[in-house]
Amino acid sequence: MAQSASLPAMRANRKVGASLSSTKSARKSVESGFQDRSTVIRSLLRNIREEPYFGESIGVDDWAYRKGQSYGTLICDTQTGKAIALLPGRDGSALKDWLRNNKQIKTVTRDRASAYASAIAEVIPQAGQIADRFHLFQNLLLAIKDTVKTVIPERIRVQSESGDNEEEDKKNCARIQFLV
Repeated sequence: MAQSASLPAMRANRKVGASLSSTKSARKSVESGFQDRSTVIRSLLRNIREEPYFGESIGVDDWAYRKGQSYGTLICDTQTGKAIALLPGRDGSALKDWLRNNKQIKTVTRDRASAYASAIAEVIPQAGQIADRFHLFQNLLLAIKDTVKTVIPERIRVQSESGDNEEEDKKNCARIQFLV
């Protein structure tokens, strides 16, 4: 059973959760004496207030309540970096509802999720959609990897100088395969 925390400890835990990634904040939570790693997430969920948003630029990404099991959608103000809303699911339906009440949005920074892309295009088609830096690099690395796989064969055989040392040839092949 998780221990009960004092109010100052819960406030500190909430600050940690709001300023760090979920992995780092969960680790920090355990280091601080909380037995349950999800304390940070529960604390943030309890204290997010649905307030009207008047800005024109948001960031949208998914996040895990429980990795591999249940996810939500996080909306942040790109100017301040602060969370604006935590929505249920990541299929885009809750995002559509939120966007219908926030038609003033002009730019959305998002990940590669097609559900988010279609929700944004459907509700606020005039808004510009921007891929964030992390996902741009992820796309670039995948494209490079796919290209390298098609251009460079999976195995390259290099014969020893004499051509009669099969054991050395196998080592060279394995070494080259590892480098590719």
